[in-house]
Amino acid sequence: MLIVGAGPVGLATAIALKREGFKVLTVDKGGLCQSLQDYPRHMTFFSTAANIEIAGYPFTCVNPRPTRDEALEYYRGVSAAEELQFSFFQNVESIDGHPENFIVKTSDFEYQCRRVVLATGFFHRPVLLDLPGEGLPHVSHFFDDGHRYFDQDLVIVGGANSAVIAALECFRRGARVTLIHRSDELYNGVKYWLSPDFKNRVAEGSIKALFNTRLLSIEKGAVHVKTDDDESRLKTDFVLMMTGYRANHQWLKALGVDLDENNAPKVSCETFESISRPGVHIVGCALCGEDTSSIFIENGRVHADELSKHFHQQLSIA
Repeated sequence: MLIVGAGPVGLATAIALKREGFKVLTVDKGGLCQSLQDYPRHMTFFSTAANIEIAGYPFTCVNPRPTRDEALEYYRGVSAAEELQFSFFQNVESIDGHPENFIVKTSDFEYQCRRVVLATGFFHRPVLLDLPGEGLPHVSHFFDDGHRYFDQDLVIVGGANSAVIAALECFRRGARVTLIHRSDELYNGVKYWLSPDFKNRVAEGSIKALFNTRLLSIEKGAVHVKTDDDESRLKTDFVLMMTGYRANHQWLKALGVDLDENNAPKVSCETFESISRPGVHIVGCALCGEDTSSIFIENGRVHADELSKHFHQQLSIA
């Protein structure tokens, strides 16, 4: 069995299939839990440790909600304990063949397998606004550490959790933060402990928030924005585009996976098997389509056991 994606759901699936007696290899275009590696360095999960445990391994940490580093240590430990087999930094380019005889081609190797499980998530692919200047060096779609923005003018684009977290952390590390958001208020899904903190910082003048404001373009040292009444130029040293992420729909299509009107893969509800590509199963956040708030580690991890039960019932151990 070959699993594409070495995030928490991919790991849970690899372990579940291995425990059923199948030989399993997990490939990833990055390293182990690459998406978690790309999280902010000081990030704390919204979920409790118990809700992101996998494979029956208890996740103990200092506080109820684990940090990024604690999660990475936990998933490394689980992978080592289960002696999982990996091939990292391999980008899957094609899947040829059919069930029982797939050939998966990556950037460097070819692998033969009986079934393919896609557990690729979506965090690695930011939503681009296709604006002039979006690719400039001082513009980033990922936030790592607020310290680098000390004593800098920083514009943050977005109004959901990622934007609010970045705004609060950068302000507390000495940045002059302006958040711009196209709606008239924050996204209503912003976590309950973040929203009051952000609103209080705006009220006291520590963070500047421009709502009903659209970003038009970016240049070195400034951004151009538009409100209902006016256009203006804001001075800035850096821009953080916290505009969300989505799965690589075109890549899924290229692999022969049909998508619905929401760009979610069409799969069997019982087996997670692609309707259009038999033998290719899709689990975790890769099933989200455009609705990236519907599946996460907590409810994606259960796909591992459900899939392993199907394989146990339908496939012989070779």
